[in-house]
Amino acid sequence: FLRAIGVVSFLIASSHVSAQEAGKVIMALGEVSIVREGKTIPAKRDTLVMAGDAITTGGTSNAQVKFNDGAIVALRPNTEFKVNEYKYSGKPDGTEKADVSLTKGGVRAVTGAIGRSNKENLKVSAAVATIGIRGTGFNITFCDAACKQNSPESKEGLYAGVFEGKIVVSNKGDRKSTRLN
Repeated sequence: FLRAIGVVSFLIASSHVSAQEAGKVIMALGEVSIVREGKTIPAKRDTLVMAGDAITTGGTSNAQVKFNDGAIVALRPNTEFKVNEYKYSGKPDGTEKADVSLTKGGVRAVTGAIGRSNKENLKVSAAVATIGIRGTGFNITFCDAACKQNSPESKEGLYAGVFEGKIVVSNKGDRKSTRLN
């Protein structure tokens, strides 16, 4: 009987392979939500963020996520940010990886252990380019039509900067890379 329970428990656990926990929401003001496996859930303080989650903020909303490697990402209003892949075992061991996307809006971040120890494995994709972070923290904003409504003097496009270190920006259109210090 106990063996049967063990087999059933194993089968149930195996059928629910979950995404890796990436971190948690440490602040959510206004309309902040997470889209996970096609379902939208409201995000509030201490809501878990998993690999595969997309986090969105409303027009007058902000959020902050603390990742398990110590990185902190602040999301500006009207932002769509996705955690494509996240692997961190609790200490740098060469397998850690963070791959995130900014579909619209803006983020400001301070890198964690992944960005400090395995810089090649921290990747931020935006609508028009991929950005490799090689520094301590960064700002990225993708300004589209909605951005221009709030700030008419801004030109549409991708804006990126780093606090200390470098970032590498590349896109598929012209295959050029730009290093910013």
